[in-house]
Amino acid sequence: MKDRKVEILEAAGALLNEQGLGGLTIKNLAREVRFTEAAVYRHFESKEAILAGLLDTLHQSLASHIKPILQDNQATPLDKIQQILSRQLDYLIDHPEFIPATFSESILNYSSSVNQQMLTIIGKMQNTLTQLVEAGQSAGHITRIIPAEDIMSMLLGSFRFLLQRWQMNRRAFNLKTTGHQHINHLIQLIQNE
Repeated sequence: MKDRKVEILEAAGALLNEQGLGGLTIKNLAREVRFTEAAVYRHFESKEAILAGLLDTLHQSLASHIKPILQDNQATPLDKIQQILSRQLDYLIDHPEFIPATFSESILNYSSSVNQQMLTIIGKMQNTLTQLVEAGQSAGHITRIIPAEDIMSMLLGSFRFLLQRWQMNRRAFNLKTTGHQHINHLIQLIQNE
């Protein structure tokens, strides 16, 4: 039997994905998981706690995907960047409920604690990618023409735009194929010739 907290978070993610932040209410969530509102409140005291739970789940999952990549001593920094972006893409394809949780301005501005949690997750990803870009530049694999922080911003910004475009187009294109092509093109752009 699935943990009720996990079940609630999965349903919350689905509601968020389908109806946006406005559709994520305790009433809608209770209806979705077929619990009473009181049962939902036993697990999460508020909508803010549910958003925090979603972000925590996302952060733990991404961290578990990234750790082995960073520990691979055989891969170049450029390979590691490509692998991290590819694993994130694959994870978000398998768990599309996290796409709005990751990139929604309304969630970012929902509360100061949710905002801080989002900034922490984003900050860790920025630091990881910046360090990899710097290592790649030092090794001669990544262009030095563009500062490492700017390359990191281009990678994350482009990745975010790809996901937003997919959602705005009502998932009309194959995100896996297009996304991996997009990542390969980004790598080609920053690769030192």
